[in-house]
Amino acid sequence: TNPPAAPVTPAVGTPPTLAPTPTEEWARGPKPELAPEFVRAFGEPGTALGQLSQPTVLAVGPDGNLYVGDNKTLQKFSPDGAFLLAFGPKGYAGFTSGVAVGPDGTVYRSDPQKNVVMMYGPDGQEIGTLGEAGSEPGQFRQPFGLTFDAQGNLYVVDRGNFRVQKFDPHGKFVMSFGERGDKNGQFTSPRDVAVDAQGNIYVTDLNSYLVQKFDPQGRFLTRIGQSHAGESMWLVRGIDVDAAGRIYVVDGFYARVQVFDAAGNYLLEFGLPGSENGQFRDPEDVVVYKDLLYVVDKGNNRVQVFKLKG
Repeated sequence: TNPPAAPVTPAVGTPPTLAPTPTEEWARGPKPELAPEFVRAFGEPGTALGQLSQPTVLAVGPDGNLYVGDNKTLQKFSPDGAFLLAFGPKGYAGFTSGVAVGPDGTVYRSDPQKNVVMMYGPDGQEIGTLGEAGSEPGQFRQPFGLTFDAQGNLYVVDRGNFRVQKFDPHGKFVMSFGERGDKNGQFTSPRDVAVDAQGNIYVTDLNSYLVQKFDPQGRFLTRIGQSHAGESMWLVRGIDVDAAGRIYVVDGFYARVQVFDAAGNYLLEFGLPGSENGQFRDPEDVVVYKDLLYVVDKGNNRVQVFKLKG
């Protein structure tokens, strides 16, 4: 697939415009010394419980347990990657497009087929749902990325309605922002969402090849990264922000993670195509938890764990 011809000029930061090659360094850019260090990987390819079949999303609970969604279900693993349980009837809940864990340990799972967000206890028992099919406030069409802010508010990427919705800790609708389009504050295919310590909201847009940053009220602030004609970001999927305000963005097509500072300036990128440690095939999600960084390596049916620096 060729990228769209119409250029979009980034507000700040200009990453490289070429895909990485096997001859390049694993970490590249102005600050390669900030690249995280590989710790371990877990995951075994397959469709049985405890195995991973094209995993797409990950969340970490308050206790450090890991929740990984793939094309068949949502599974819970211990911090060291040992399988614990699976969600849904007989463990098969269907495709999971988003996952987040609340401060109380409640697990939220986006179900794009049912157009709802499922709610589970840490033991895997279903305890409720959020939303229903539709386009009114609190309704969804293909919910995808999920995240919580420091106050316990839940953000849901409502992909089919080209918006992000915010709910308070009790599940009450608070606000939504976004609409269909390719201009600032609009989305063509929103995918994932993250919130920084100041409450700013970051949304990846798969088909616009970039990240948009919004203030806590959902007002557009800036675009991050270079897209379209520059070809520097393709298949922009997962996103997260660390305690220092650094922004981590998965580029699925070019098998790498790009890193920006809080102002959107390009710092570095890491990763190369392949199946060795630190290499990726079609990566989907990135999650920061304390001093660790998790990358969902979909094409290799595994999750890779890295230790952050700085």
